[in-house]
Order: sequence, then structure tokens, then C-alpha cells
Amino acid sequence: MTFRTWHLETAVVAATLAAVAIATRSGPVEWLGSLAVLASFGHASISSRLTEREETRERPEVECYRWAARHWIAKEFLWACYFVAHHSYAALVG
Repeated sequence: MTFRTWHLETAVVAATLAAVAIATRSGPVEWLGSLAVLASFGHASISSRLTEREETRERPEVECYRWAARHWIAKEFLWACYFVAHHSYAALVG
């Protein structure tokens, strides 16, 4: 198996989430939130690469690719507000 950049990125995010969850002595719900954030990070990483590929096409096949960044910003802002409201600090760090 070839080592890719996304492997390192995912490992750093997972380690950071775990460190915060351990440092804050979180329970199972916080760990579940951290796993959800890790999965969301993976999805965003792939989406970003797909968006970059569409931008290079002379005639993009997916016309709404320009909206990906806007949705990402809105999603991150709303999740941050939610995590702060619920004191889910490990998920917030992710």
C-alpha cells in the first residue's frame, strides 16, 4: 500500500480528537461525536479533491461544484455552534 497525504492528515486529526477526548475525560457520547467528526473530515477531504479536479476542467461535469466551499463553511460554523452549546470540546477541536 502506498502512503498518501490523506493518510497522514487523517491520522493527525484522529490523534488530536483522541487527545482532547482523553484530556477532558469525556464519556462515550463525546467519543461518538469525535468519530462523527473524523468521518466528516474524511468526507470533506474527498470533496475538496473532487472540487479541485472540477475546477481544472474546461467544461465542468458537475456545475454546482462551486457551492462546495460555501456549504463547507456553513456546515463548520453550525457544527461549531452546536458543539459549544453541548460542551463537546473534542468534537469542536476536530
